[in-house]
Amino acid sequence: LAVGSACMLIIHYGDRYVLSRYVALSEIGVYALGYKIGMLVAHAQGGFSQYWGAQMYPILQREDGGKLYVRISTYYTVASIFVALALSVFSRPLLEIMVPGPYRPAAAFVPVIAVAYVLRGLGDHLRTVFFVERRTKMDAVVICCGVVICMTLYLVLIPRMGAWGAATATVIAFGLMVPLSFWWAQRTRPYSFEWSRIGVAAVCAAGLYLVDQVLIARRLAPGLLVAALCCLAFPVLLVAVRFFDSAEKLALRQTLITIGQRFKSAREAPDGL
Repeated sequence: LAVGSACMLIIHYGDRYVLSRYVALSEIGVYALGYKIGMLVAHAQGGFSQYWGAQMYPILQREDGGKLYVRISTYYTVASIFVALALSVFSRPLLEIMVPGPYRPAAAFVPVIAVAYVLRGLGDHLRTVFFVERRTKMDAVVICCGVVICMTLYLVLIPRMGAWGAATATVIAFGLMVPLSFWWAQRTRPYSFEWSRIGVAAVCAAGLYLVDQVLIARRLAPGLLVAALCCLAFPVLLVAVRFFDSAEKLALRQTLITIGQRFKSAREAPDGL
């Protein structure tokens, strides 16, 4: 576990050491800002990861644990995709408020880094099987392979592409770690994941991001409006393409009814109770 954590730190911060030798400090600052925003996907995943790290053992030991694990994997990935979409479409108008002009190009890096951390989160989730099966060294092996791939790409791409080489290397490295994690995890304990549903959600998010780029507004208020509409359109589009089955729709309806009843009870409760 210590080796795997150290290797992951190299993936996260190794690009800075290579960039400092080939790229101007101003360009590194722009890239670092875009990286920090895209990396917020990992912070959104953090709460679930902490909970899942404690609960995965009893869940996967249940009779229906495999089916539940697969469905959780789908929801977790789709939620990560939504966060990546929100960061990507809102980064440009928000950076106009937050930073001076020279730093605003950082918005271009956000979608690439956000996608990289969606892939990173999916790979991490697939590798939880190693922990349940007491094969934690396989987790370190996969991450070490990712370090080799990532550092090699840093050394090859950054001298040619600058900061974009670092962003490209990051998304490729995390992307290659997903099939590697899947292959080794399937050999440890096989599951039938819902890749088609995840793919549908990814295509919907990519389409909405392209719409945002086509309708990109130079003024702040229209830009925020377009970004908000693209985010709101994501669940609507999932419903339109029949992403959810009847059981999921029923469960969602019951959840909304329960939330509404609790909200109504809270409003009707006497003050101070």
